Amino acid sequence: MRFLAAAALLSLAWKRVSARRGPWMRPGKRPCNEYGKKMNTTKNQDETTPPALSRKAFIKDSAAYAVGAAVLSASLAAAPEKAGGADADRYRRGWEMLGKIDGEAGGRVIESLRDIAPDLGRYVIEFPFGDVYSRGVLSLREREIATVAALSAMGNARPQLKVHVHGALNVGCSRQEVVEICIQMAVYAGFPAALNAVFAAREVFRERDESGITDSPATPR
Repeated sequence: MRFLAAAALLSLAWKRVSARRGPWMRPGKRPCNEYGKKMNTTKNQDETTPPALSRKAFIKDSAAYAVGAAVLSASLAAAPEKAGGADADRYRRGWEMLGKIDGEAGGRVIESLRDIAPDLGRYVIEFPFGDVYSRGVLSLREREIATVAALSAMGNARPQLKVHVHGALNVGCSRQEVVEICIQMAVYAGFPAALNAVFAAREVFRERDESGITDSPATPR
């Protein structure tokens, strides 16, 4: 967030400089645009029109704003994160939601990112689970139905699909419902996607049976 703020400030500074730039002025000559083409001028030009900056002045102003933005960016990066409390709440909420839905399977995914992209693991916890899954309106069961359907339709997210088939069975979906979701995707995503989804679901069912993982009681429709 700090770097996004700095980038926004730099963009704003650039716009302010550009607004002042106007047509290029060459000393003793008619004003030129940025392509070096002379512009028509009259002696009775509107006095309210701001004078154009010379190239030298424009470059000087641009450099000043760029340095200021860079200093501000460094200050923001060095300052303590005041929103840490809110971020900590998102992370805690995301971990709790991840545990409810995916259990150990979700935890293994996050752990696998620790040695290569720990920030990506944090983003996965904070945004999908800390923000989106924690919203109201839809139950966790309904959200997992939507997720299994989407991942099945994508056809190229088998590992994520397996994780969320586990998740669906953990929050009240039955195995029959998971299979039915996959069949439904044959209509909109094609038979190859539906077949791959069913095979992935079968692997999950077998893993759960071999590991003695009990499905959550199916929620009445």
